[in-house]
Amino acid sequence: MNSKLHSFYLNAFILIVSTLVLALILDNLLLGYLPSLWLRITLITLIMSLFFLLLSHFLIEHFQHSQERLKQLLDETLHELNTPIATIKANLTLLKKNTTHPKTPQRLQRLTLASDRLSALYESVERSIREEIDETPKEHFDLAEIVKESMALFQEKIEKKGVTLRLDLPPQTIYADKEGFRKTLANLIDNAIKYNTQGGTLAITFCAPTLLIRDSGQGIETKNLFIIFEKAYQENPATKGFGLGLSIVKNYCDKEKITIKIDTHKGEGTTIMLDLSQVMK
Repeated sequence: MNSKLHSFYLNAFILIVSTLVLALILDNLLLGYLPSLWLRITLITLIMSLFFLLLSHFLIEHFQHSQERLKQLLDETLHELNTPIATIKANLTLLKKNTTHPKTPQRLQRLTLASDRLSALYESVERSIREEIDETPKEHFDLAEIVKESMALFQEKIEKKGVTLRLDLPPQTIYADKEGFRKTLANLIDNAIKYNTQGGTLAITFCAPTLLIRDSGQGIETKNLFIIFEKAYQENPATKGFGLGLSIVKNYCDKEKITIKIDTHKGEGTTIMLDLSQVMK
């Protein structure tokens, strides 16, 4: 990547210097024919613009070619990584059906969890790389369905904390980056459970065009609302995590033009409001 960056700077420098040299040459050539300063400046500007566009076209073309090669490498590498993951999962399924040792199921379960974690990391890396090259696909999906899928991931946490769940989600089609939406929901739901009170409530409702995620937790200090979306922010430093969740949420919402608002009262709870009008279909 450093060599590509150096190449870009070098080409840009050559382009600028060449344009300036051309301007000086033209000025000397036109001095005898066009004594008017404004006429010389106008003509030189037009010629320089054409020259700059011509050379910059070749520079952009080079980077487009580099981008295409990066995409091809990405597809090939991700395909190769996905193959062993699929093989591991398939063989684990077969081993579970043909085991007699009493400790084998526990060991296979640990391997399964590790395999699932590896799959999640694979998907995360794939998504991050595709975002960098602006190739995140959009698709149609049902809002209620994806919320329920996301909730299923936190069933154990919900039961452990005794949180009462309330859902009111009429059918609504969304057109957006589905995996990004899923990750956004997961972060918001995780926070709503993590910072909730023992035996509290979590309500997720949709009243077009707004999706509301309301908890009965500890709330957020008003002074912290200005920095809540910054990386590494955590309302409670003692809570496990890296404080990246809301930063991820904000980045996704900005990209999809989803307006996010927060209504919070210390000791009473927090409501996250997502305006989905730009992604509703």
